[in-house]
Amino acid sequence: MHIAPVVDRRYAAAPVASWWAQAPSLLQAGSGAAFAPRPHVPKAPATGGSGWVEFGRVKDRRLDEISGVVASRTQPGVLWVHNDSGDKARVFALAPDGAVIGEVKVNGADAKDWEDIAMGPGPAGSPAGTPWLYVGDIGDNHTWRDGVQVYRFPEPKAADGAVDAQRIDLRYGDGRAHNAEAMLVDPRTGDLLIVTKVSSAGGAQLFRATAADLATGTATLQPLGVVSTGPLVTGGDVSMDGSKVVLRTYEGAYAWQVHTGESVAEAMLRAPTRFEAPSSEAICFTPDASAWMSISEGSNVPIWREQVPAIPTVGSGPDFF
Repeated sequence: MHIAPVVDRRYAAAPVASWWAQAPSLLQAGSGAAFAPRPHVPKAPATGGSGWVEFGRVKDRRLDEISGVVASRTQPGVLWVHNDSGDKARVFALAPDGAVIGEVKVNGADAKDWEDIAMGPGPAGSPAGTPWLYVGDIGDNHTWRDGVQVYRFPEPKAADGAVDAQRIDLRYGDGRAHNAEAMLVDPRTGDLLIVTKVSSAGGAQLFRATAADLATGTATLQPLGVVSTGPLVTGGDVSMDGSKVVLRTYEGAYAWQVHTGESVAEAMLRAPTRFEAPSSEAICFTPDASAWMSISEGSNVPIWREQVPAIPTVGSGPDFF
């Protein structure tokens, strides 16, 4: 079903990056107490990053199992999300209060087990500066899939009813099947990164397919090493400028500051810093990287927001639960 766009003057005229920095005051000024951010009260003392507030709430019945989220690069205040397994091949545009302002069908895609969504550069030959959405059909709870798929397409407008996607077939280079829920794209190199949900090594495994590999439509995900997070990685993101990386587990967030001249993958093989976060699943940075947003599965779920705390240049080491 095509959803007519909602023009909200609280964010329609603001540049994408600057809008997010002003977001709390814009929302409160536009809607009063209904949009007043509510603080998250941690169940235990925070290990850092305890400034989460409820920024909005998703009440639309079509979204009952949100698994991935990423901030729009072209439409101020818009978040792109999708459901987990069992839904159609479609993405939704959310206003910052959680209202659905667009549903976009992804032509040429199947939806076996969509787990994460990312933003990154397009393939060689695509218009410079045009952001592309990447949707990861990478879930494999029973670890029996021969391969997984990623679909990418230029970021649509919230009012677009459909978009044509490029399909990329992927196999893991270690010859095994893996269940994964976190997918990231390095904005500087265009490399695709997948982080497994769990690993027998005590952390999560990091795999990479280079931008050149992706161009063929069939690529091998090469194992790079183990990421020192807690168990059960459920989502992740890279800031638009490539300077920050975050992964989510059910109980917290793990973040890295990327060194000058370092790739995102190289940074993730260093020890991260763990931050307290409300129980949730998907996570993304705002385009200006001033804040991160987190959201989870279920009905009537909150959208959490926090100003990104200072991330040490060298991580403080893993903090397993």
